[in-house]
Amino acid sequence: MKISENGIKLIKQFEGCKLKAYKDSAGVLTIGYGHTKNVKSGQTITQEEADAFLLEDLEKFDAHVSYYDSTYNYKFNQNEHDALTSFAFNIGSLRGLTNAGKRTKYQIAQKIQAYVNCNGVKLAGLVKRRKAEYDLFITPVVNVTNKYEVGFEYVVIVSGLRIRTEATINSPIAYPKNLRKNSKIKVLGVTRDTSGNTWLKIDKGYVAAIYNGKEYIK
Repeated sequence: MKISENGIKLIKQFEGCKLKAYKDSAGVLTIGYGHTKNVKSGQTITQEEADAFLLEDLEKFDAHVSYYDSTYNYKFNQNEHDALTSFAFNIGSLRGLTNAGKRTKYQIAQKIQAYVNCNGVKLAGLVKRRKAEYDLFITPVVNVTNKYEVGFEYVVIVSGLRIRTEATINSPIAYPKNLRKNSKIKVLGVTRDTSGNTWLKIDKGYVAAIYNGKEYIK
């Protein structure tokens, strides 16, 4: 499992982004969303580069959460994985939070909001972040895939819905014309991407039915 767009948005919200290199509280040259690898004094980057650095840095913490998941058989759902990836990205590890795998998921949830101090001082920013991570962790993941059935017709409820070659937002456009609002489509297949978004296969490609919690087709 990898962090979803929803989890990435949470991290961006609390990390903040700086496009010019600066020294953090420990004196380490930093840029973007807390990126430190090979940063040079006076360096500037674009927003696109900052986003790319964040995805690169998140790979380590995605793997870290997945390690705890598989090693201790937690069976984290997408929201739990996202919340813990944000937590690990900020804190550095899940070892303390999980007590090296000895805590249950319920106990982990209750401990998340305890990590709000920096150098012995309680920080308002950390209180807000831990609350957001806790709220995400305990939010159930609703399986919406069964909402759509193969062979049935549904209606597009937004304007300009794009048709893509694969069931992912990063895939190329499959058809030059977007689907108009109130267009009817017939479902040939239903799938979910790695971020938990629901996609429908139609005759010309794939369209997002539910993306980042927003419904595009009913």
